[in-house]
Amino acid sequence: MRYNEIIGEAASLGRVMSATRQKAEAASKYQAKLRSIRQTAPPALVADREQNARAQYQDRLTSADDALRRALATKDHLK
Repeated sequence: MRYNEIIGEAASLGRVMSATRQKAEAASKYQAKLRSIRQTAPPALVADREQNARAQYQDRLTSADDALRRALATKDHLK
């Protein structure tokens, strides 16, 4: 492998790792948010707040999935 190929591969792997980390962070924040809602929200509001948290999580997860797909596509393109 030439130097530029190695650098390109490392950058691509960095993007994949970053996107994977974003997915993990989104899941962790979602779980923490659900715990917080269940502990602090009045029972009548729990379902509504959980639904709102789920919608936010889906947005973050979709964004992280898109970033991961792009990173993997770039990695495959370099080969």
